[in-house]
Amino acid sequence: AGWHKNATEVIRKMAKQRHAVPELMRPGLGSNAWCIGPGHTAEGVGAILANDPHLDTGIPTFFYESHMCSKGLDGKSREQGLHCAGMSVPGIPGMVLPGHNDHVAWGVTLSMCDVEDVFVELCSSDERDYDARLGFAPFYLHTPEGGDEVVKAAMEVHEHEIEVKGWNDPVTYHSADTRHGPVISRLGHELQTAMDGATAAAASDAGDDSMNFEISYSARHLRADLYKNFVVFLGVLRSKSAVEVRQRFSQLVSPSLNICIADREGNIAYQTSGKVPRRSCRPGEETLPLEGWTWENEWLGDIDDLPWAYNPPEGRIVTANHKIIDPNIYPHHLGDLWQDGFRAKTIHDCLDRCGDQVTVRDCEDVQGSSESRSAGLEFVSHYRGVRFDDDAVSRAVREMCAWNGDLSVDSVGAAIYKSVFSYALKGIFDSILAKADLGEAEAEFFEESLRGHGFSSVLKAFNECKSILTGNTLRVLRKGEGTLAERDRRAILRKAAEEGVAFLERRFGADMAGWRWGRLHRLRLQHPLADRLGMADVLNLDFPHCGDSTTPNQATYDLSLGAGGEPCFDIVKSSGAVAACRLVMTPSDWDGSRSCVTCGQSGKWGSRHYTDQEPLFRGSRGKPMVFSRKRVEEACVNIYKFEI
Repeated sequence: AGWHKNATEVIRKMAKQRHAVPELMRPGLGSNAWCIGPGHTAEGVGAILANDPHLDTGIPTFFYESHMCSKGLDGKSREQGLHCAGMSVPGIPGMVLPGHNDHVAWGVTLSMCDVEDVFVELCSSDERDYDARLGFAPFYLHTPEGGDEVVKAAMEVHEHEIEVKGWNDPVTYHSADTRHGPVISRLGHELQTAMDGATAAAASDAGDDSMNFEISYSARHLRADLYKNFVVFLGVLRSKSAVEVRQRFSQLVSPSLNICIADREGNIAYQTSGKVPRRSCRPGEETLPLEGWTWENEWLGDIDDLPWAYNPPEGRIVTANHKIIDPNIYPHHLGDLWQDGFRAKTIHDCLDRCGDQVTVRDCEDVQGSSESRSAGLEFVSHYRGVRFDDDAVSRAVREMCAWNGDLSVDSVGAAIYKSVFSYALKGIFDSILAKADLGEAEAEFFEESLRGHGFSSVLKAFNECKSILTGNTLRVLRKGEGTLAERDRRAILRKAAEEGVAFLERRFGADMAGWRWGRLHRLRLQHPLADRLGMADVLNLDFPHCGDSTTPNQATYDLSLGAGGEPCFDIVKSSGAVAACRLVMTPSDWDGSRSCVTCGQSGKWGSRHYTDQEPLFRGSRGKPMVFSRKRVEEACVNIYKFEI
C-alpha cells in the first residue's frame, strides 16, 4: 500500500499537520488481574481473585465501592433479585466491575486486542460538492464489494443538537460517516503528497484526472447498541458458576477485555471478551492508517473463537495487558498493541515465591510490589565495569549497580536508574534522528509521537509506543542485538550517566542520601474544583509513590522532557496512571475479601471519607469487604432510609 512504502515522507508531511488534530492521547493505562485455584492457596482459603485497574485518577477516585441487595420485580422474591458487591461507576451501583455476586467473582484488564482501524479516505474538494454545514464536501472514493472499479460515493451526514449550560438554544453540530465510520479529521493536500502513485491512480479510476481530492480520516470500530452490554452484564450478575460467567462475558460486544473468574466451588476461568475483527489486510498493516478506497483492507466479520481457559493445569491465570496467546498456536491475528510483559513476569515471580500457600496478604503484597528486576536490572547491567573520570558520577553509577531492582520510595539506586534511563532514552532518539533525513520540526514530531504525544491519536504504531518504550529501549541497547553501533551505544550510556547525575545534583544537591525515588516520583491527586476555587493546597493531595510502568504497583508518568529539557516523574491526571482501586476476593468466604480505593469514597472536603483510605492504598492493604448480612450489620455506622 502506498501509505506504508514511504514512511519518511509520511512523517515529514504529518509533522507539518501536527496541530490539525486535537490532542487525544492518554497516559499509559493498564491493569493487573489474576486468579489462583484452591490447590495453590493456603489451607481453607479456596480460590482467590485479585484485580487492580490502573487509571488516571483524582479526588474523588474513578470508582465507587458499592454493595447492592435487591428483591425481584415482584418485590418479594430475592431469588430473582440481585446481590452483588464491588467497584462501580458512580450512579450505577449494580454494575460492579470488578466485583462478585453470591457465587462468582470477576476481574478485568484491557485485552489490548486491536478492535479499531483508521482509514485514509480520498474526499472531494470540488467546490460544487461543498457542504457549508460540514465545512467540506461529503463525497469520497471507494470500491464496492465484489467490484474492481473505484467510484464516488456520498457520506452519511448527521445533525446533532448539543445543550450548553447557560445558553438558550442548543448548538447544532454536523458530522459525516464513510462506510468505515465517522470522519475524524481532514488534513488536506500536504499529507496527500505523502501517498505514492496509488492516490493518483485511485482518483484517475474515479474519472477525476485533475486530482481534485484531499485526504480525510475515518475511524472504524465494532459498534453495538449500549443496551446489549447491559443485558450481558445482567446475566453475569445472575450467574452461578465460573462456566456461566465466562459464557456470558463471551457475548460482550465491547470493550475487548481480559476476564478473570473464580467461583465458590474453587474453579477458575478466563475469557477474552468483546468482538475482534478478522481483517483482509496483512497482519501488522493495521497499525498505520489503511487506504480506504480499496476492498483490500476491509473487515471480514469477527473472530468467533477468542481465547479462553478453564481450570488450567498450572492452577493460575495472570493478565497484565501483555500478549495472552502464542502466535505459533493461536490461528488468528489479534493485533500488535500488547504491552510488554514486565508486570506479568513480576506477578508470576512473586506468586512463585509463595509456593502453593498463597494467601490474601500475599496477593496484597503483589499488588503493592515495586520490583523492576527484569527491566531495571537489565538496564543497570550495561554500566558494570564502566569507568568515569568524574568521581561523583563514578560513585553514583556504583550505587546504581548495587541497586536491588526495587523502585521503593526510599531507594537511592532507583532514583539514579530512572534519571539515567530518561537521558539514555533521549540519547537514543538523538542518535536515530541524527541519521534520518528529517528536518528539525519533523524530528521533534517523531520523538513526541514515540513518547506518546502529538499526532499519534490516529497512528496506532506511535500511539502504543509509550506502553512498550522501556522494552524497546532495552532491545536497542542490547549489545550485538540492537540497531545502534557499539561506539554509539557506549557513548549514549556514558553521556546519560553524566547527565542523569548532573540532574540529580541540581535537584537535590551533591549528597546522594537525598536522591530518593519518592522525592522525584510523587502522586498528585487533584480535585476538579481545586484550581477554580483557589484551594489547591486544601483540596488536592500528593505523596511519594513507588514503582513505574514496569512494576505491578504501576505508576506511569509523562515520558517527555519538561521545562529546560529535564525529566518530570510526577504522576498527574491525564499524564499518569496508578491503581484506582484494589480488590482481593475469596469466593469460599466472601467476608474474607479485601478492597480499597486510591484515597476515599467522598469528593466532599471535610468528610471523613475524603482521604480515609489513603493509608491503605499507600501500604497496599485493603479493608474488609464484608458481604454477609451479619457482617454488614456489625460494620454499619449509618443507615439512610429513602421512602417514596
